[in-house]
Amino acid sequence: MSIYDFAIRLLAAIFFGLIIGIERNMTGHAVGIKTNVLVCLSSCMFVLFPTVVGSPDVVRNSAQVITGVGFLGSGIIFKDGRNVRGINTAATIWCTAGVGMITSSGKITFAALSTLLLILSNLLLKPLAEKLDPNYEFDEDGNIYQISITCDDKKEFFVRAMILNEMETSIFKLVSLESVDVSEAKVKIIAEFLCSKRRDDIAENLIAKISMEEGVFNTYWKLV
Repeated sequence: MSIYDFAIRLLAAIFFGLIIGIERNMTGHAVGIKTNVLVCLSSCMFVLFPTVVGSPDVVRNSAQVITGVGFLGSGIIFKDGRNVRGINTAATIWCTAGVGMITSSGKITFAALSTLLLILSNLLLKPLAEKLDPNYEFDEDGNIYQISITCDDKKEFFVRAMILNEMETSIFKLVSLESVDVSEAKVKIIAEFLCSKRRDDIAENLIAKISMEEGVFNTYWKLV
C-alpha cells in the first residue's frame, strides 16, 4: 500500500466520523464530533496496520476492533433508576467503528453509504419510537438538570408544589425531589430533571420564577 492510499483512507475515516459526530452534536448528545472521529479513525488505523507491515492478520485485527469498541461502548451504558441510558450512543459508536473498518478497505462509496444510513437511522427512527412510546425520550440519552432552592421552611410545600406544577407543562421529567434542613428556619429543596435535549432556557425561567417568591433566599441550577 502506498502512502497516498493510506492517507486517503485515513482522511476519509476522519470525514465520515466528523459527519456522524456533527449529527450527534446537533441533536444534543454529549458524545459528538471528537469521539466519533477518533473511533472511526482508530478503527481504520488498526485494520490497516497488518497491511502496512505486510501481515495477513487483517481479519483478526478487525475482530479485535469489534471487541474493543464493544468494551468502549459498555462504559457509556449505565442504569439511572428504572431507566437504562446510553444504549443509543454506544450503538452509534459501534456503527462508527464499522464505518472506519469499511473505509480501511478502500471502499469509500460503501463507507459513505453506511454513514448515510447510520445518520438517517438516528434521525428518523427516534421520532417513530417516540410516537410508539411517549416515554422513550426519557429512557435514552438525555441531559440531567439539577436546581437548588433555599427558602423559609414555611414556604417549602409551596415551592415544591410550584416545581411539580411546572413539570406538568414542561418537556422535563422529574427524576427526584428532596428537602434538606439548612437551619432551624430554612430548608434547601433539590430537584433533578431529565430532558432529551439541552434546554437551559427552561431551567433558567423556572429558577427566575421561583426566586421572585417571598421567602426564597437562594436559587441556582446546573447541568449534572
